[in-house]
Amino acid sequence: MSTPSVTRNWLSPAAALCFLVVALTGVLMFFHVRLPAIRFVHELLSLALVVVGTWHIALNFKRLLTTLATRTAKITLGVGLLICSALVVLGLFHDEHESRPRGDRGAPMGEIDRHE
Repeated sequence: MSTPSVTRNWLSPAAALCFLVVALTGVLMFFHVRLPAIRFVHELLSLALVVVGTWHIALNFKRLLTTLATRTAKITLGVGLLICSALVVLGLFHDEHESRPRGDRGAPMGEIDRHE
């Protein structure tokens, strides 16, 4: 098995790449930009991000705990949880179909309902 520093040499760039691709494809999907296989790439690399991110956290767990013990980290986590909670509540009142382009109401991402 490789040493943690050797593993970090490829694990950190892999985590960064997965994050960037998932972020970019997520933003494109949010704005209804239609590109071939965008949803497939987003979903597949989201799973890869979970695996790589979990591995990265496991390798850096002691440092993470040290960082999370700071006042700034606790405030950041609290604010983040409040924002996430507010978004969940707002999402309960959001009609997903309302924000889709005309002619695409109710169709899954990448499919267009041609019967309207």
